[in-house]
Amino acid sequence: GSKGIGRGIAAALAGAGATVALCSRDEEEAETAAKEIEGSTDGARVLGVRCDVRDEGAVREMFERV
Repeated sequence: GSKGIGRGIAAALAGAGATVALCSRDEEEAETAAKEIEGSTDGARVLGVRCDVRDEGAVREMFERV
């Protein structure tokens, strides 16, 4: 996620060198969080994606995109 625990986990994984995709119902929030996390790491790749995890179809689309 773009906030809270999800963002913290995404930041920790990116800091450890993982490529990370995070999602939020708000595309702008997802992209902003991804850019901020990416900028605070040494070369990690972070992708922000709009997705409402309550919607199975949206989750499938996110997985296809990622």
